[in-house]
Amino acid sequence: MHKGWLRRHHPIGEQKVRMTLPQGRSVVRVELLRSERLIPFRQAGTSVEFTIPAVADYEVAALYA
Repeated sequence: MHKGWLRRHHPIGEQKVRMTLPQGRSVVRVELLRSERLIPFRQAGTSVEFTIPAVADYEVAALYA
C-alpha cells in the first residue's frame, strides 16, 4: 500500500469563498461534501459567496445550479 508524504493534519479556520458564475446561472444550494452539511450562501448577480466554517483535513464545496 502506498503511503503519501502527509502524516499530520493542521486544521485551519473559516475560509471565505467568492466565485463568479457564468451569465444566467444561479445557485440553489451549497453543500460541503466532506462534512456532509449544507451551508448558507449569498448570490448577487454573477457573484456567489459562502464561508466554509473550518477545514480539518480537506473539504469539497459543491455548488448546485
